[in-house]
Amino acid sequence: MFAALALSSLFQYNAKAPLDIRQYEPTRSVDGITVRSVTYASPISGRVTAFIVAPRRPGRYAGVLYGHWALGDRAEFLPEAIELAGSGVVSILPDATFTRPPQWRVGAPGSALDHPEQNAALERHAVVDMRRALDVLVSQPDVDASRIAYVGHSFDASLGGILGAVDQRIRALVLDAGDGNDTNLSDAFLRGAWHALDNRTFLESSLSKGQVQHYLSAMQPFNADNFIGSIEAPIFMQYADSDAYVSRAMATDYARHAPPNTRVTWYVGGHELNDPRARRDRLQWLARVLKI
Repeated sequence: MFAALALSSLFQYNAKAPLDIRQYEPTRSVDGITVRSVTYASPISGRVTAFIVAPRRPGRYAGVLYGHWALGDRAEFLPEAIELAGSGVVSILPDATFTRPPQWRVGAPGSALDHPEQNAALERHAVVDMRRALDVLVSQPDVDASRIAYVGHSFDASLGGILGAVDQRIRALVLDAGDGNDTNLSDAFLRGAWHALDNRTFLESSLSKGQVQHYLSAMQPFNADNFIGSIEAPIFMQYADSDAYVSRAMATDYARHAPPNTRVTWYVGGHELNDPRARRDRLQWLARVLKI
């Protein structure tokens, strides 16, 4: 808890800066649900592309912020957000820094292994942009700011452990296939292999053992393990039993750092976590904690 308090200043930003929300693509309507494609100003640089999904009828609705996995984009949870809107939920689904249009694109955390300070800046950028997404969500006229949840997959499940600690607006978190500590990657780095997100192949890294240790030291303040234990909101962790990226040991370690009442459930399948039971359980849990 003390680590989270000491490190939370890393993710401060000017929350009073204009959101500057603009229409990006035509609005779609799906069975009484509106899907708006918008951009808004990032507090760090450029603009964020996102979907805002909402019921067409006026109301007082819960809100959900979705964070997609590194191999996807803002559309990953779009069908789920549309389904939730039918139950009375407004959702925002932003693109990560590395999936935005070229004029606003920034590298992915983990893509600058030989420049750890740059990588740390990318990690901060990702967290701050998620906080700005919350600003946009609660600015929507029909959103009840006292009923906000976060759903993050893979990297964004790791990011969620930080976000839930530094932003008290989040009242519930679902973290899917996340890991809480960059040092869990050290063995792979030391073997000389790392996963390249741009072409999804394993490439040989030129990093020396000393460079790897420097990277891990620079990234240590950004480990979600430092933060997640201080989260007061309920947490639901979901994992797959044949995940090629997050082992059972890594998952168990992340859960061990979480608050004692955290729910952890395992499903059949890989890192994409596409077991239908995972989606069902997630929606049921959100309905209960958000009172929808």
